[in-house]
Amino acid sequence: MNNFLTRTIYGFIFAVVMIGAILLNVKLLAALLLIITFIGTKEMIFLFKKTKYTQGDKFLFHLVGLFFYCLLAA
Repeated sequence: MNNFLTRTIYGFIFAVVMIGAILLNVKLLAALLLIITFIGTKEMIFLFKKTKYTQGDKFLFHLVGLFFYCLLAA
């Protein structure tokens, strides 16, 4: 399977899950967005792994991500 087809399938699944969360419950949507924020933060940490950032910065990245999530969810 090529990269375009794989990304298209995952994008469709993501859209279905997001629309389902919107239609079912606001709290479910908030939980889903929190999980997405956490996964995005982990991906950012993975990308910065080869730079000067240390293990102690992981907590800071997650804390900042959680802060912005709370700021935007309020």
